[in-house]
Amino acid sequence: MTGVYVRNFTKADILAFETRANRDGYEPYQITTSTPYLYIIRETGGISTNAFVDGRNQDYGTNQYYHSNMGIETYLIELGYMSVDKDLNNIIQNSDNYMEAITQSIQTYYHL
Repeated sequence: MTGVYVRNFTKADILAFETRANRDGYEPYQITTSTPYLYIIRETGGISTNAFVDGRNQDYGTNQYYHSNMGIETYLIELGYMSVDKDLNNIIQNSDNYMEAITQSIQTYYHL
């Protein structure tokens, strides 16, 4: 079944997270090679998706699937990149049009 998959962090993953945290001035999560990492085909992990949020930081809540291998069906739609000013402004200014177009596409595909 496709959906959410689990793997453990590697030493390279941990080093990359720690390096980024130190560079950007925040304290990294205490992850080890025994920490499960949830991902979906192209999962970015971390706070933005709650992929490995374990509940110890109340600002981010808890991922209810932290220790599960529960499958879900997902779709990834990339509209642009938030790090690119032009893309971000386009998404913000046209969000209603994007939502309408995505809705119409799904309805058309599934004959709804």
